[in-house]
Amino acid sequence: ERLSAAYCNRVVTVHHPVKDGILLKHGLSPDSIEVIANFADEKIFPLRRSFSIDGKIRFVFHGTILERSGLRMLMTALAQLRHKDRVCVKLIGEGDFSQALKEMIQSLELAHIVEFDNRSYPAHLIAERIEDCNVGLVPLEISSVTNHALPLKLFEYISLGLPVVTVRNAAISYYFSEQDCIYFESNDPYSLSTALDRIAENPEILIRYRDRSVALRGRFSWTGEKKKNVALLRQLAG
Repeated sequence: ERLSAAYCNRVVTVHHPVKDGILLKHGLSPDSIEVIANFADEKIFPLRRSFSIDGKIRFVFHGTILERSGLRMLMTALAQLRHKDRVCVKLIGEGDFSQALKEMIQSLELAHIVEFDNRSYPAHLIAERIEDCNVGLVPLEISSVTNHALPLKLFEYISLGLPVVTVRNAAISYYFSEQDCIYFESNDPYSLSTALDRIAENPEILIRYRDRSVALRGRFSWTGEKKKNVALLRQLAG
């Protein structure tokens, strides 16, 4: 890493926790590092003009279906729910954990509340596929590998104006406060099921988190990062 950086005019990384928590500790010069964050494109994920809960609360997870995405933990949490009659969950995507996920849905008898759309869609179709959903899920498993992960789906839900249920790691905690998202404790299915039951019992709390997403979305748009990227390329090209 240091050798590659020594040959470069500039190092580009995805967010400040990687710069501060990894690259600087590895000895890279702070002046050589440019952060171009992987935020959501607000043109592809436009703000929903209205938000309401009609009947069951519909949670959603979309993206690559991997165990480290927290999907095993999510299934375990759903099996522990006290209010299964008040929620449903839509999962969208493909990945190495797909078959194991299908088996868990069946073995834990969750087919009546979990809809698994096991295919990938182009980014510009995702907003349409989840337009009936109320709350975004980011149940990332936390390890040394994922502690600096900043899932793009989190920003896509924020861009749509959806409340988000998520776990804390170094990257998520850097950008989002305790008031911005509904948090649960890492790698703890019971903590996640407790958070989901609390939402089922008090769906009105989602309005507050919807308002936070609306307030935050401008700060985390791709438009600003795109301008930074173009400016950097122009500078490097002379």
